[in-house]
Amino acid sequence: MSVLLFLERLYMAVVIAGVRLLRRRPERRYRCDPIPDDDPELGSATFPVVLVQIPMFNEREVYQLSIGAVCGLSWPSDRLVVQVLDDSTDPVIKVHAKRE
Repeated sequence: MSVLLFLERLYMAVVIAGVRLLRRRPERRYRCDPIPDDDPELGSATFPVVLVQIPMFNEREVYQLSIGAVCGLSWPSDRLVVQVLDDSTDPVIKVHAKRE
């Protein structure tokens, strides 16, 4: 074993021991509260905007299934952005994806 590998393992052992001794846990530091859904005045403004990208390339069999699955998500529709990244060379698939 080379000297550099030994020093790297020694350094990582010291770091891991320090983290365990100090008991710094990321789940305590970065705590996320659930989204409150009991305030009707806020509506869907408490939800973040989510972007879903669907990449496609000449996928005649799965375009309808993929787009349908994204549209069936239980997320407020005003906070959901769907992008179909269609690089198909077949013009029929492009027409079907736009219509969907």
